[in-house]
Amino acid sequence: ADAISDLMLSRGIRSRILGPRSERLAEADVVISGAALTLGDTALARQFADSAIQLLSNRFAIVNGPFAPTAFRDPALLADAVMAKVAVERATRPDGSGEREWLQQLEPAFTSLHRNMSSLSEEGARLQMAGSHRRLFDLGLELAHAAHERSGDGTDLDRFLRISESDRSILLKSRLNAFTSLRYANVPDSVLTREQQLLKALNVDPDDPKAGN
Repeated sequence: ADAISDLMLSRGIRSRILGPRSERLAEADVVISGAALTLGDTALARQFADSAIQLLSNRFAIVNGPFAPTAFRDPALLADAVMAKVAVERATRPDGSGEREWLQQLEPAFTSLHRNMSSLSEEGARLQMAGSHRRLFDLGLELAHAAHERSGDGTDLDRFLRISESDRSILLKSRLNAFTSLRYANVPDSVLTREQQLLKALNVDPDDPKAGN
């Protein structure tokens, strides 16, 4: 309880400095939601998870729009907020009957990771994204598998396979982005040319539901 009080005090200070609608407050909201959930306070956890989602409404609008590589500050924040929301939903519905609904809630997070990964060049940001990427796709695969186990429906199995393919696509993008630094290391032109061909081919992402729209 003391820890949550300290977190809320810190958030209040941030709010006075940055303004009550700053997206950066969503970072604190995600942390407070997780801490509250750990202590079993699902009402407080839901309140701050919902607040984080609301503060990121502009990001959701961009992600739900036409396909384009995107570069957000703290690019993993949208995915973290969505996962906080789903964590609360799972805690309040322990029978697990909402797997399909929760998977649908994860869709903007999948899309956001794809688009931001295409635009990242700074190593620290890539590492931050890697952590959220792993947590998000592990959660998605767990939910899709549980949904299939519950229903036996082929659509749930298809979703599991699609998430798995999407996971591999993001990992490929991450590795290709890491190769960018090679252009300064006397790498043969043929290798750099092939790298650019692969990056260009990934500009329209078949795993992104908005690609090509």
